[in-house]
Amino acid sequence: MSVAPEALGQGYDREQSAGYLVTLASRLFAAVLRDRLADLDVTPAQVPIILWLADRDGLTQKDLCERAHIEQPSAAELLGRMEQKGLVSRTRDPNDGRRFLYHLTDEARARVDVLKADAASGNRAALAGIPEAEVETFLSVLHRVIDNLAPEDRATAPARPGRQAAA
Repeated sequence: MSVAPEALGQGYDREQSAGYLVTLASRLFAAVLRDRLADLDVTPAQVPIILWLADRDGLTQKDLCERAHIEQPSAAELLGRMEQKGLVSRTRDPNDGRRFLYHLTDEARARVDVLKADAASGNRAALAGIPEAEVETFLSVLHRVIDNLAPEDRATAPARPGRQAAA
């Protein structure tokens, strides 16, 4: 396999395009996850919110936007649907009455282990047959791509395991 032509300033080839391939892989991952989550009545878009709240309950909408890398209008709609489905509840922030803190409901919290297992199973299926060293390289490169594309203000973004948060 050759280096993507656009990386060398030589035009565009969809089959060698990092953006096209990552987007395609993302869609395929989402489809697999959607199938695995059907019995739980949870969508792939809801999984990051559930998992962030499972790790740290009581986050604000802004916190969730930053951690899940979603825009505020999308988060507002997503959280509203999750609240209607009984997956999250919200309370006023005692330190700032203008903000809400989001919490997992007991119903959602009961699904966390299954969600994680389904996500892990999908990852195993996607990475089947790929040597461990190549998987490590792949993940390292993906993290670098994300860093290259993420908004400039990373000071509030949580550090990934094994990495320091931006100072």
